[in-house]
Amino acid sequence: MPIYDYECPTCGIALDVWAKVEEISLSCACGGLMERIITIRPPNVICDLKPYFDENLSHPVSRPHGSWVESRAHRRKLMQELGLKERG
Repeated sequence: MPIYDYECPTCGIALDVWAKVEEISLSCACGGLMERIITIRPPNVICDLKPYFDENLSHPVSRPHGSWVESRAHRRKLMQELGLKERG
């Protein structure tokens, strides 16, 4: 069973409820009928934050704690300088 959002128009209570697809309305504690709300949620967005700090790009002498990365191309360049290879 999926989770649906329900809201009571009488008292304004909103709940997430495990419900069957057929259950369009549920009874509320106030005596009214809770109606299913269609919510459109945005997809999970992964922002490409610039610049960011990558502690995996480190060299024992020149960069002991990591490096600031400004772009994907910059990250590839740093990895090449450090002799690192990307897997996956």
